Amino acid sequence: MPVFTEEELNQQLEELVRQDPKVSATEEKLNEIKETISNKKVLQVERNRLTAQQSRDRKKLEDQFLRQNYVELQNRLLHLERAVKEHRICQKCLPEI
Repeated sequence: MPVFTEEELNQQLEELVRQDPKVSATEEKLNEIKETISNKKVLQVERNRLTAQQSRDRKKLEDQFLRQNYVELQNRLLHLERAVKEHRICQKCLPEI
């Protein structure tokens, strides 16, 4: 039986973050700032501000993704539990989930 690993979860989250337009826009702004600002202190402040925003956006996406998966899994579990009760299926007969 295949097992879903933490690495696979991280890959899915990275893909979700890469596809998010808000995160992409922040990355583009960061690249623009790197090219246009010559003052190191100003560059550092702007870069920190943008990377902090990017981090918050990623965290929101990850939280939303995990919450959606949790709800889907809970619904699936409820559905399977009801099916077991309705059909009086022996729990020993069911494959491990």
